[in-house]
Amino acid sequence: MKKDKKMTPMEWEIMKVFWKNGKCSVRDVVEELPNEYKRAYTTIQTYIERLASKGFLSKEKDGKINFYKPILQEQTAIHQETVQLVKRVFNGSFSHLSSYLVKSGKLSLHEIDELNRLIDSYRENNNDIP
Repeated sequence: MKKDKKMTPMEWEIMKVFWKNGKCSVRDVVEELPNEYKRAYTTIQTYIERLASKGFLSKEKDGKINFYKPILQEQTAIHQETVQLVKRVFNGSFSHLSSYLVKSGKLSLHEIDELNRLIDSYRENNNDIP
C-alpha cells in the first residue's frame, strides 16, 4: 500500500469482504457489509471502483456483471497500516505501542497471556537475537 494510496475506514470494510470471500460482485459486497457500513448500491460501486483504480482490486466482466477480486493481500495492508500508525503516533517505536496497549487497561488477561506466549515463542525461535 503506497503512501498516496491509503484506505478510508469504508474502504477497509469493503476490502474485508473481499479478503473473506475472494471474487465478488458489487451486490455481493452490498449484502455482506455490516449494518453500520450499509450504503446505496451505487455508493458501494463507487468505492469499489476507487479501490480498483488504486490497484487494490482487479476487475473482470462476466456477461453484464463486473466481478472484483483482491490484489492487495490482507496481511500486507495490515502491516503497512500498522507501520504508518506507529510512525505517526509512537514516533516509530513499536515498544511504545506495546507499552501503551498494556498500560491502557483495554487488554484482557487472556490477551496479555497470548502476548506473553507470542513473546516466548519468538524468543525460542530467535535465540540468537538479543
